[in-house]
Amino acid sequence: MQQSPMKRNNIVSLVRKLVYHRERRLLYTSPYGKIDKVEKRLSRFVLERVNNYVENGNAKDKAAVVCAVSGKKLIYGEFKDRVMETATKLEPQSTLLLHMPNTPEFAIGFHAALEAGGRVSTSNPLYTARELMHQIKDSGASHVITISQLAPVVEEACKELKNVTFSQLDDKNCPITSLDTAPKKLEYVTYTPEDANACACIPYSSGTTGLPKGVMLSHTNLATNILQTEHVLKSKPEYMRPAQGATSSPDKLLGVLPFFHIYGMNTLLNYSLSQGATIISIPKFDHETFCQVLINNEITIAHLVPPLVLFLAHAIKTNPNLVFPHLRAICSGAAPLDGETQGRLSQALNTPIFQGYGMTETSPVTHFDLVGVPGSVGQLAPGTECRLAIVSDCGNTLTDVQQGEAGELLIRGPQVMLGYLHREQDTQKTLLKDGWLRTGDVAICHDQDTFRIVDRVKELIKVKGLQVSPAELEGLLLQHPDITDAAVVAQPCDRAGELPHAFVVGDFCKFTVSAYLNDQLAVYKHLHPDRITQVDAIPKSASGKILRRELKKHLLEQFNSI
Repeated sequence: MQQSPMKRNNIVSLVRKLVYHRERRLLYTSPYGKIDKVEKRLSRFVLERVNNYVENGNAKDKAAVVCAVSGKKLIYGEFKDRVMETATKLEPQSTLLLHMPNTPEFAIGFHAALEAGGRVSTSNPLYTARELMHQIKDSGASHVITISQLAPVVEEACKELKNVTFSQLDDKNCPITSLDTAPKKLEYVTYTPEDANACACIPYSSGTTGLPKGVMLSHTNLATNILQTEHVLKSKPEYMRPAQGATSSPDKLLGVLPFFHIYGMNTLLNYSLSQGATIISIPKFDHETFCQVLINNEITIAHLVPPLVLFLAHAIKTNPNLVFPHLRAICSGAAPLDGETQGRLSQALNTPIFQGYGMTETSPVTHFDLVGVPGSVGQLAPGTECRLAIVSDCGNTLTDVQQGEAGELLIRGPQVMLGYLHREQDTQKTLLKDGWLRTGDVAICHDQDTFRIVDRVKELIKVKGLQVSPAELEGLLLQHPDITDAAVVAQPCDRAGELPHAFVVGDFCKFTVSAYLNDQLAVYKHLHPDRITQVDAIPKSASGKILRRELKKHLLEQFNSI
């Protein structure tokens, strides 16, 4: 029996409505609503706010960044002038690489590069000359700014590179050229309205797979993410105290997270500067300095990674007299902290612990946990959307999962990157149609639209929040004459979160291989001989892909047998 055209049309209309409502229900939006994008240069956005606090408020003689080790400080009343003066000595509209630890000079060099109309790439101060040279070449940097202590490494990295110069910003008496005494390249820096969507910064991330690659973040990406953070934190004034009008924030923030990393760079440094708060920075981490800074400097907010949260809880357990009376909140990011651990540590520290979520590719923040759900990374940032989906067909097919089911987290918002530098294919794999970014993380949405990260699609190893690419270590291992095949996976570690563990095929000495590898790598990427396992073969699929799950299973069995 045939259906009438009217009845068929009614059925089609009903199906369309069901599909429409189903799609709407699976497109998660922020409970904080929308937010206006910042359409100006990042440095100008920060400097305008600083100028407001200095001229109309209480920040003229207030410290912006204080080095806890050297005692050197950057005063808000001097910040703008020092940035503008330094900017006149830089090549305009060029790429500059900042190779520095957490010092006041970092803030000056970073914003001076942007004021000169250029873009800045940030590198790990622990890098060897080989690693630094790779980033200089890949980023296209024509000049490197460092400090006198790191000048020998920079000089070694630059000696084989043509047309790359370097200078330092912390010691006028150092034989290496100081920007403080260098001649001007511009008489003054002019400000003209420019495309705020132009690339401002190129931090390096391993993305979802492969060797480290430059992430192109625009002025709008970074400045809008600061606004998103401010908007959310204003809802919790009992913990966070953002600036109010011309009155700068009274908060003192712990500056232990490295400024070269997107979390330390934008969520800590740039956000703090935009609020007129004070950062007490630690150039090189050690446990004693870490605790002393928390105690002696009236720190109110501590941005940490899970291994540091665990360390603090352990320190209090072994020394009950250790207290941090001024600490009002801990913000934990860069890696997940499970709910049970979060609750236990919060009780031990007598301080609320809030988690967040983000990545280099999202400037970095996409989620905030101010609802207080243990184990949750919280709710979406203002103006941010996400989906949980099964991704197939090279990203061309997205199948949404139902609420309560696990799916890969996809993000869309004003903080999502422009793309990967010089890597169009990687960009296409990560930035999908309609602006969706693949995070490589698997998440579940719970009540109150809070999200929990439950797994990781990507293969990255996170050591104390810093990314280690298995591909980079594998590539170096395979260059050793005694090694025929190798694969690197994450080994769980209570103190570091994860550590790299290598499975290696060949006739070799573990100590020799460890020394060979570590000479070429930053400390956090090191492979101890105990984390090198000799095997007959690396398990691989028919297509030649390493079966890392099998290796992780073998690693678990290995530890259980001890």
